[in-house]
Amino acid sequence: MKKTNKFHPHWQIIRVKAKREKEVYSKVSGVSKFLQSYPTKENAARVFNWAIMTKMGYKDSYSKAAFDPLIGYIKENEFLKSEGEIEPLTVLNDKDLLAVYNDLRKRKYGFQFNKTPKDHIGFIEKLELEINKRNKLKK
Repeated sequence: MKKTNKFHPHWQIIRVKAKREKEVYSKVSGVSKFLQSYPTKENAARVFNWAIMTKMGYKDSYSKAAFDPLIGYIKENEFLKSEGEIEPLTVLNDKDLLAVYNDLRKRKYGFQFNKTPKDHIGFIEKLELEINKRNKLKK
């Protein structure tokens, strides 16, 4: 199976918004709505990975339990639809574009990899190009 690119712009927006939520059930709810709205196999893989990894960050059983229905839903359902062409960054609004850029720029991979993955670096470079292009247009 082909590796799913986690640097999909719309997924990154949802992930950053979930990260900002204080209450764990609100995080899961927002991500669940994204998957229900865009039920592709790639999004199922992205959401599954997010749910497993985010769940690991919680110590209490109440918070960990919030992820179980979403993980179960993904395991129990078959997502056949593929996502097709990814929309260009030009369709994103400035606020979301900057939020994703700022979040990813600070991201550390030391616990997982020895160095930052090439996909991450490439996506950051695309975000920077789009941000710089918009800034020049505003001048």
